[in-house]
Amino acid sequence: MHSIRSEKKSNFDVKVWYFIVFGIFFLSVMRGIRFPNIWSYTHFLFNYSLGFVKRGLIGEIISQLNYSYLKSYDFFLIFSTAIFLINIFLLSLLLWDFINSQKPIFLWSSLLFSSSLAVVFLSHSIGYFDHIGLLITLIALKLRGFNKKIVFLLIAMPFGILVHEINLIIFFPIIFMLLVFALEADGWKADKVLLLGSFSAVVLILTVFIGNHNLTESEASQMYNTLQANIQYPLREDAFDTLCRNANDNLNILQSHWSSKTQFLILSQSLLVTSPTFTVFICFSCLILIRTKIKYYLIVLSILASLSPLLMHFLGWDMHRWNTLAATTSFLMLYIVYTSRLKDQDITTPNYFYLIVVLLIFLNGSASIPLFDGYYVKQFPFVEHQQYIIDLVYGREVFPYVPNR
Repeated sequence: MHSIRSEKKSNFDVKVWYFIVFGIFFLSVMRGIRFPNIWSYTHFLFNYSLGFVKRGLIGEIISQLNYSYLKSYDFFLIFSTAIFLINIFLLSLLLWDFINSQKPIFLWSSLLFSSSLAVVFLSHSIGYFDHIGLLITLIALKLRGFNKKIVFLLIAMPFGILVHEINLIIFFPIIFMLLVFALEADGWKADKVLLLGSFSAVVLILTVFIGNHNLTESEASQMYNTLQANIQYPLREDAFDTLCRNANDNLNILQSHWSSKTQFLILSQSLLVTSPTFTVFICFSCLILIRTKIKYYLIVLSILASLSPLLMHFLGWDMHRWNTLAATTSFLMLYIVYTSRLKDQDITTPNYFYLIVVLLIFLNGSASIPLFDGYYVKQFPFVEHQQYIIDLVYGREVFPYVPNR
């Protein structure tokens, strides 16, 4: 069996790879980008006016500042776009590092992620609080050393949980593995292990505490009426239902939801176009970890961390969101493995792996999954985006365009 060594090439033209990877990355963003929806805008306004409640931190800060513009959709657009652009910039730095490695396993991984529906859905979910969890994770990835990472996370992660408690499930496992590998690099000292354990316990306890602080239906209705009276656009009244339910309530509701064979058919179709991408990233991570003779329980934990968003299928309805987020987290896990285990080593990879990756890149470019609110994945040359700009110039459209859901 022929193999390709993952090592630097003397005739490597880095500029060509920059152009290809970032060009595909941009096209993937364009395939999913839209204005933030009313559902995410509604969540943005939740506050503590009726007592402490989950997901109300940002809305409470805005409420305390008592400036009406901060509650407007225009400000929400600026706020969510800024976070999204920072995330895109930080993801670009990860891709940049992979390209600069000049190693095939990371070069092709950068292309695969850039073409993936993970990027499409990230751009489509602009305004959702997943982006804050992603932002915290990406900043932690770029900080050097265990001490800097843990200090930052001790401040940022509680904020991320207060903003949205699902960040525990989606991004904390990746953050935990990041700290574990940073400990390996710095040495397993007792004080640092204790600090990691304490940090993990605080995050878990805080999430349980927040998750059990819910409103009654009448209180949720009261908050809706109070907020709607001061907001220009119709809010999603059903979004306030999330403030009345805990994890057990969601689990019970989803048990009946998954009793339908139709849902399993939709899930299988979604996994058909998303699982190949995160499977490749996980395989690459495992190959590297096995090559560096790391303990097998760490390999298992790395796989579980990569797949952590899939646990949300038991707690939330947005199956395509969870599947594409698994592609994002598995890519982040591969980056952690790269920076901590194989930055200066070579690895031999079967050449058919790269043929599979090339096939997946083309499939990602043509694949589609349902997006939010009846939207669909756009394709080059993005006629709908062009038409909006033309209509905006001629006064037939307004900016910002506010979705009706």
